[in-house]
Amino acid sequence: MDKNEIRELQDKIIEFCKELRSIEEIKEYTKLENSIDTIRGYTLKPLITSGRLKYTHEYKCHYNQRYIDARVEVTQEMLDNIKKKADILTPERIGKI
Repeated sequence: MDKNEIRELQDKIIEFCKELRSIEEIKEYTKLENSIDTIRGYTLKPLITSGRLKYTHEYKCHYNQRYIDARVEVTQEMLDNIKKKADILTPERIGKI
């Protein structure tokens, strides 16, 4: 990817993250074929470092980690909704367990 493509991808991610998003949602939205760690390290980390994106948990690999546009205020209600959704055992989560 050249610099313009990277900038376009970053802008696309910021726009998508007007709402709280998991890394899996970001990967699916961007159609990136890279691993989660690669996406986190080479796509999300630069956005967080530059202050354009923030996450909900200080521990980057937290199972409830969500990313959001840095201009959006994260409320307690948003965090409660993340936990509520994460506590639901979907067939995919049962398969991972």
